[in-house]
Amino acid sequence: MECFANKHRSEAFNRTILPLCLPLVLAMGYRMALEAAVDVGIDPKLRALYEAGIFKEDAGWFAEKGGISREAQRAMEAQAADAVLPELERLVEETGVEPYCTAPMTSQALWDGYVGELETFSGDAVWEFEETKARL
Repeated sequence: MECFANKHRSEAFNRTILPLCLPLVLAMGYRMALEAAVDVGIDPKLRALYEAGIFKEDAGWFAEKGGISREAQRAMEAQAADAVLPELERLVEETGVEPYCTAPMTSQALWDGYVGELETFSGDAVWEFEETKARL
């Protein structure tokens, strides 16, 4: 940083420091989210899955600076997903997020309602299929 003394509006500063601003803000946000998750008692399995997702955001940086190879990152994600999946329904229910989950695929009742509202098309067209064999 000494090389930028009194030159914080220089092209060198813009080239070197400004591209790091977004990753820095994201990193602070990730840390704050994890700290908040710990404070409110979010299950460690969900936190581990979140952490694995953070690694995917910039896998190269974590490999280069954190010493965590991409293979190790993938293994961490697989392990976290395997730990969460059997308990996913319980974990989601415990978060209290259900009133905010309105996507049709989140429950059978919502799905049935969604499918029931889809527009139906009908007609008397006949489609004649001609079997085509692949030519290799």
